[in-house]
Amino acid sequence: MDEELNAAHEGQAGQIAAGPAAPPAPPERLVEGAPEKPAEPKGPPDRSAEYFSDIAHRNSRREAVKEYRRTLDEFRQTGAIQEKEWADFAHLTNPPDIQLHVFDAHQRAALDIEHWQDEQAEAEQESAREELRAQLLGEKARREEATRSPEIATQDSRAEISQSPVAPPPTPTPTAPLPQGGLLRGVPFNPHAPGRNARWEPAIPQLELAPVPERLPASEDQTEALL
Repeated sequence: MDEELNAAHEGQAGQIAAGPAAPPAPPERLVEGAPEKPAEPKGPPDRSAEYFSDIAHRNSRREAVKEYRRTLDEFRQTGAIQEKEWADFAHLTNPPDIQLHVFDAHQRAALDIEHWQDEQAEAEQESAREELRAQLLGEKARREEATRSPEIATQDSRAEISQSPVAPPPTPTPTAPLPQGGLLRGVPFNPHAPGRNARWEPAIPQLELAPVPERLPASEDQTEALL
């Protein structure tokens, strides 16, 4: 008894020396997200037992539903089914019409699978046509955009030119007034100005002419002497 008390005291002393115990961790909270959408089954949807309500006997109806679902599960797992013949259900004898109903259920499942495959093929073809149509429309839009881009650039440049300030016309340079006389073959001509030959006097000396006599000589000899 004393040893148990001493052990208890030693345990309490160890806890005091080590400090207060850490509080227990809170339980993990489970984050509830949106439930995952179950994957769609590969193949036609399953049918309820009401699909086989035309079968009167309960045992025959149960076996027919089982065979129908077994055929669908086989297709979902393997992607194909093994078609069965009438003799494959010969072991079913009770009630007498059970073999007929189970074989018919197998045929119904095979027909539903065939219809589902046709619908999938049609949907894939429609998707391919839509993709091709979208591609053609995109190419047509790009061609129209490429054709319209130069016109837009021309319109923008015209708008910029129309919005830019117009420079005033250059001021004409005043020209010297033409002298009296006008133009001669595009060159100013002044009849009163001295000619080129008379402008530089030392170049061409002036001829000194004798004054004309008041009376002309009477004879020809005197005329020759005058000349």
